[in-house]
Amino acid sequence: MDLDVIWMDLNTKVPYLRYFFRSEYASYLNTASTVLLGWLVVSTITHLVRLFFMHLTASIIAIILLCPTTIKWLSEQLGIDYDIIFNEIPDKFRQILKHFR
Repeated sequence: MDLDVIWMDLNTKVPYLRYFFRSEYASYLNTASTVLLGWLVVSTITHLVRLFFMHLTASIIAIILLCPTTIKWLSEQLGIDYDIIFNEIPDKFRQILKHFR
């Protein structure tokens, strides 16, 4: 179809629409459409990243709960000592409480 035919058809069916498509409003429409398109792209990417990380997190938690030897092996590979970590947390909490007393 010809674009002029579509434009004339829109002008007859929706007469107030022609005020929005004046040349002086073109930059505003361009900016608004760019912002909306950018928002759509960013929100879609954010949704996909969140979707993948939720599944990854749930899988890791399930592995830890079902097979604790796996997390022990992983902590040995990474050099993480959980006894030191769990002993440091109460000490740091006590130090924070001392500042508030």
